[in-house]
Amino acid sequence: MIPQEMESNQVPDRRPRRERRPEILAEKRRLKKALKQARKKAMAVDFDNVTVTGHGNMQFIEEFKLAIGFKELLAEKVSLEKGSNSVYSPADLLDWLTDALALGVSRFDHLDELKNDPGYLLTKGLERFPDESTFRNLFSDMTDHTFEELEAILVALLNKRAKLEGPRSIWVDIDDTVIVLYGNQEKGEIGYNPNKRGRKSYLLRVATIHETREVVAMELLGGKASAHGIGDFFEKITKNLPSNYVLEGIRADSGFFSESNLTWIEDQEVDYHVKAKQYSTIKKVITHLNKMEKWEEIDDTYSVAECRFPLETWSFARRFVFIREEMPPKESKQPQLDLEIPPEYKYQVIVTRSEDPAVEVWRNYNPRCDIENCIKELQYGFGSDEASQQVFLKNACFAMCKAITYNLMLWFKSSLFPDEVKSYQAETLRRQIISIPGNIVSVGGGRKRIRLAPNPWLKKIICAIERNLALFFETLWKQTAMDPA
Repeated sequence: MIPQEMESNQVPDRRPRRERRPEILAEKRRLKKALKQARKKAMAVDFDNVTVTGHGNMQFIEEFKLAIGFKELLAEKVSLEKGSNSVYSPADLLDWLTDALALGVSRFDHLDELKNDPGYLLTKGLERFPDESTFRNLFSDMTDHTFEELEAILVALLNKRAKLEGPRSIWVDIDDTVIVLYGNQEKGEIGYNPNKRGRKSYLLRVATIHETREVVAMELLGGKASAHGIGDFFEKITKNLPSNYVLEGIRADSGFFSESNLTWIEDQEVDYHVKAKQYSTIKKVITHLNKMEKWEEIDDTYSVAECRFPLETWSFARRFVFIREEMPPKESKQPQLDLEIPPEYKYQVIVTRSEDPAVEVWRNYNPRCDIENCIKELQYGFGSDEASQQVFLKNACFAMCKAITYNLMLWFKSSLFPDEVKSYQAETLRRQIISIPGNIVSVGGGRKRIRLAPNPWLKKIICAIERNLALFFETLWKQTAMDPA
């Protein structure tokens, strides 16, 4: 900042008061007029409205949860016991925590937002809402078995949706993301951390179903965790998938490139597309392909080639697909001579079990990048990048609660929202549809209505949600009627 432009460095006005008097009088007149106008517009503030809410359309999330039996699912799966004098059950607390996460409240110390929202309490039929310390105590009581039960809730939601929507063939995408730590959290380690080098971190490993974008498996690890030999995580994926889903293959980036990982996938007899690390052996193959001109052009920019060979430590050869991208020439400030400049290339290498043409392998691998959008949604929409608890298990259980809420909201959005807003991210849905200030009013007969500000676009969306909710209940009824008693 230029010192002369800083307010603290400005030269004081040293003119005599008589010269500044007209300006002083003008400012006094302006303030007097402004004060008079402000008093006319001023409104007294009362704190007696017990029907107002900052989340006017929260009711639709609640109705959806009632439709799928979410509260019953929590009570069935979670065996965590509270003291005999406890006012709230674990199922109640997890249900309200899911509401908070769905509404964008991802920290314990922000939960008072719902406690102080009388309209939310009316929607839930509550007389009071627990202090944030009650939620902290719930997580303090959690054990490794509780984490398994939370994962069972995630799986049960997957199965409920799969049963309703029917069988499908799927691809599973896997990726890791770094969670930067800002305290002395248990198992925090200094590992690979591209954003905050040298700072302790966790590693969040996520597997998603590409076709539905749901989280099918997730685990929290120390910052030094490696992706080599993660057979247990792969087993978790296959175990958690609904029985009417057919796993076509697994896609992963170069962090998962190891023979042990490939061997495990091969034993499942499914395809895989895994980006290969460009070791010296692979670079030699690229040099050979360039020398022998083995490339097949796809368009003016991309070319593909393939080759089957083993790496030095591998037990047998595997198929590799090479993609060559021609880079635009670099601009130079020097005048160019009439010389032909050789093109520059960037390479991708994919190891695969598929027998599809090389170009199809590349095109099938590219959608894997959508998992990065899913992880961003988990982070920015549900706070999965926050790990503020000192105990590792607390952080792991809270992360699983966020994954459960993420899947719940995906299903909610997919089933009830019109097509024009199904692609909206969680933050956009809250800002434009869910978290709209409103007033709950009685209309007689014990019935209530939400009164919102006039908004033609929102009215159209809400009408569509109400129609789709009725159809959703009808579909559930028909499915129940078809199930054997």
